[in-house]
Amino acid sequence: IKKFDNIKIGTHIILGLPFETNEDYINTIKFLNKNKINGIKFHYLYILKDTQMEKYYNETRFHILNFEEYISSLANCIGYLNKDIVIFRLFSDPEPEEILPKYNIPKSKALNILYDYLEKHDIYQGKFI
Repeated sequence: IKKFDNIKIGTHIILGLPFETNEDYINTIKFLNKNKINGIKFHYLYILKDTQMEKYYNETRFHILNFEEYISSLANCIGYLNKDIVIFRLFSDPEPEEILPKYNIPKSKALNILYDYLEKHDIYQGKFI
């Protein structure tokens, strides 16, 4: 990534891409740390009706993160994320055509669950660096 002092770099990452592991997520975070991004938005993989991803899921039945797995993976990523990187998003609102996963948890409640998880496991941004 070429860095310009006057341009801020933000990125989006998706947790739960087909066949990715927690090790893959951490390697992504380490890559972003090394390349000194300014901000990040986290997303979980969701599948929309009538898309190529739905077709691929139906063919392979790759694992879809359940809510608890997303929380655990997200917390782990936060622990590896440089403290100077701004986190802009942790959860997004469900899409109308979303068929998987079905978390059905309001964003405010999801945030509280994540905060409780971070506190319980003594995880904070940059802890594992």
